[in-house]
Amino acid sequence: MRKDYALSIILEHFGWKKNEITVFRNDFNDLSMLGAFPQTYATCNVVKEAKQAASALTLSNDQDGVAVILEEIIEKISD
Repeated sequence: MRKDYALSIILEHFGWKKNEITVFRNDFNDLSMLGAFPQTYATCNVVKEAKQAASALTLSNDQDGVAVILEEIIEKISD
């Protein structure tokens, strides 16, 4: 099952919209998911195709890039 399809099932189940989801991925198997959602991040140490498909980049996995973005998102919604 493709990840974008699996996420669409989850969205439908919970009644969420695509713009309410943030997607983080790093490899070829994630490209369909990166292309299906508007808010997507790739860590800077990923395959070139994932970088190109993401709407933004974050720090590498070794630098806790996903955690940095999650902290920013939580801060925004907490205000």
